[in-house]
Amino acid sequence: MRKSSVVLASILLASASTAAIAQEKLTTEQAGNRDIVFDLGVGAKVQPKFASSDDYIILPYPLFAISYLRLPGIGEVVSGPKRAFSIYPSINFVGARESDDASYLRGMDDVDFAFELGPGVAYRYGMVRGFVEARYGFTGHNGIVGQAGLDLVLNPFDRLQVSAGPRVGFANDEYVETYFGVTNAEAASSQFAAYDPSGGFTDVGVGALVSYDWTDTVKLHLQADYSRYIDDIADSPVVKAGSEDQFTVGIGITYRFGADLYD
Repeated sequence: MRKSSVVLASILLASASTAAIAQEKLTTEQAGNRDIVFDLGVGAKVQPKFASSDDYIILPYPLFAISYLRLPGIGEVVSGPKRAFSIYPSINFVGARESDDASYLRGMDDVDFAFELGPGVAYRYGMVRGFVEARYGFTGHNGIVGQAGLDLVLNPFDRLQVSAGPRVGFANDEYVETYFGVTNAEAASSQFAAYDPSGGFTDVGVGALVSYDWTDTVKLHLQADYSRYIDDIADSPVVKAGSEDQFTVGIGITYRFGADLYD
């Protein structure tokens, strides 16, 4: 049974953000007799040291994307490149924020690292792809955070795919208070006044991704994102001491693998 309207979207598990690798889904003929075809690789990313930081660090991150999957009892999870509905896991890792990460954080409580997991949905029609992702945080925070976006997807040259478009972030009170709030106890020991922000829209920005098929099995990826905090986040004393503008640039390389899982 062929499920041509359902695909697994690309997954990028990064140190501080998640984004999809540009990926054309394979047809049954292209996959051959393999049950799964996936791209696996590694990249390096320049990103803020912590949320709202004006200092940047370089971190490695793994790249993983599924192009084709055949499931027992369900059939082929495939789709053509021009029209597809995707349901996929959204995964993110947020590094710890410590009071000695910046001079203005002295007296603030440390925030442990957080692992975020949740669903993502996307729909592509022709050259336009929209998506929404929402994740729940474990350890460092127990809030809900996510992002929505709309991309224009182009193939200006053979083997080259470019996608870019606007982004908007959102989060609930729990997440916003953890990273951008100042408790009464923190106000007494730091330079900040107490601040209790509310959830809602957190930032707006743009994102772009370029992928090039160097060979039939090797792909090169370049990603760039810019966002600016808005509303209660922008008014946070932690953000005002750091930066409202956040930039991320990453590069990576992947290799395509295929396997027969069930024989």
